[in-house]
Amino acid sequence: MKKIKSIQELKNEKNRIAQAQVDLLSKIKNNWHELKWSLHPRDLSKGKLEQVMNDKADIGVYSESILKKSFTYALILIVEKLADKISNKLEGIIKK
Repeated sequence: MKKIKSIQELKNEKNRIAQAQVDLLSKIKNNWHELKWSLHPRDLSKGKLEQVMNDKADIGVYSESILKKSFTYALILIVEKLADKISNKLEGIIKK
C-alpha cells in the first residue's frame, strides 16, 4: 500500500474503497439471487428430469416400448406439476 501524503489522497482512497465495497456487495447480492433461484424446487426437479432423460437417451430410446415412453412422459409431467405446487406453497409460507 502506498503512503498517503495529503488529505485529498486520503479522501480519494476512501472513495475508492467505498466504491469497491459497493461493487463487491452488488456481486454478492447477484450471486445470492442466482443461488436462491438455482435451488428452487422447480429448477432442481427440472435438472434431475433432464439428467434422467439424457441418461435414457444414452441407453437407447429406440429400444423402449411406446407404453414405457408414455409412462415416463406422464411421470415427468406429474413430477413437474408437483414441484410447481410445492414451490408455490413454500413461497406462500416464506412470504408470511
